[in-house]
Amino acid sequence: MRVRRSRNDGENVCRISPIFLMPACCDMGMGTTVMEMLFDMYADADKWSLATIAQDKRNCHFYEKMGFVYTWESTVINERMTIIGYEKRCRRWNT
Repeated sequence: MRVRRSRNDGENVCRISPIFLMPACCDMGMGTTVMEMLFDMYADADKWSLATIAQDKRNCHFYEKMGFVYTWESTVINERMTIIGYEKRCRRWNT
């Protein structure tokens, strides 16, 4: 997994690409734990973004469970694969 940080229109943006878990590690909470660790490590992020395969409903469900929202961006690779975008906005309170 790689996290790229950038500043875009005054926002701290973190882009995740890609995340891989071995099938034997699925349904054990590891993906959720890793994502929560990333959110803690990059707590100054205003927005997170990523891309995934639309046809992989399991991935889409996972990212939505983690608070990501489908951005309606898509790229058709072929008749069996479309890459779609997700983003998560982080609320930061001024103190």
